[in-house]
Amino acid sequence: LAHDPHRFDTRVASYHAHVFATLSHPNSYLQSVVPQSLGDERWWLGSVMPSTAELPEPALLRFLGHDAVLAAADFTLRRMDAFYQELATLQHRPAPRFFLEKCDPGMARVTLRNLCPQTREIILLRDPRDALCSVLAFNKKRGYASFGRDAVGSDEAYIAWYSRVLALLRYTLDTPSRPVTRLSYEALIQRPRETLHGLLTALALDASEATLDTLLAEPDEKILALHRTTLSPQASVSRWKTDLPKALRPAVRTYLDPLLTAMGYEATG
Repeated sequence: LAHDPHRFDTRVASYHAHVFATLSHPNSYLQSVVPQSLGDERWWLGSVMPSTAELPEPALLRFLGHDAVLAAADFTLRRMDAFYQELATLQHRPAPRFFLEKCDPGMARVTLRNLCPQTREIILLRDPRDALCSVLAFNKKRGYASFGRDAVGSDEAYIAWYSRVLALLRYTLDTPSRPVTRLSYEALIQRPRETLHGLLTALALDASEATLDTLLAEPDEKILALHRTTLSPQASVSRWKTDLPKALRPAVRTYLDPLLTAMGYEATG
């Protein structure tokens, strides 16, 4: 079950994972007994760690650092489950075996894998240069910067920032704590039925023809038009060869090329 991802990009699991990671950190839960900055509305987040001389009895520390953390984990899992149970009810569907969400390769991902041992992780790989072109085109289409471009002063600086995100993704691929399933964007666009069949089979999910027909049914064109920056999905593959500005190619060679071969893509040249 997924919550209309083309429109909302729902991150219920990531939201609760971040809440749990905050509440289970000593900087946060120790504020309840040794508060350091009560004048700040966000004092409970724990910007200052209490000194060891001020900590309470060991039994209370165990309660806060063990029992309360387990209770927070239970709350986190219950709220995620409740959201998707409610969504299934609203859509008149049975309770789902799994829910599907995007997740950035950072703290939320690690937290969710620890909280949910049955998590099945799909890593979608796309040529970083094509993704870069899509981001720049989408920002231009909407008239404002996002996807991290708003945090830096130039497109060249954005490419440097983007390379750090890709380095984290590469680390995720090279050192998975549990098996992950790779999904090629290019294969998904060029050979959708075959690629989806392989994906579902790898995840031990229903790969019947009926399921594939449902997944490949024509989407809402109005919603897709809001996201699209090429004439067709097929045109988004290798778009960098025509769409990447020449002025940005030196930065791409410097920051992205070292990561491309490890991801299975040719160098910029």
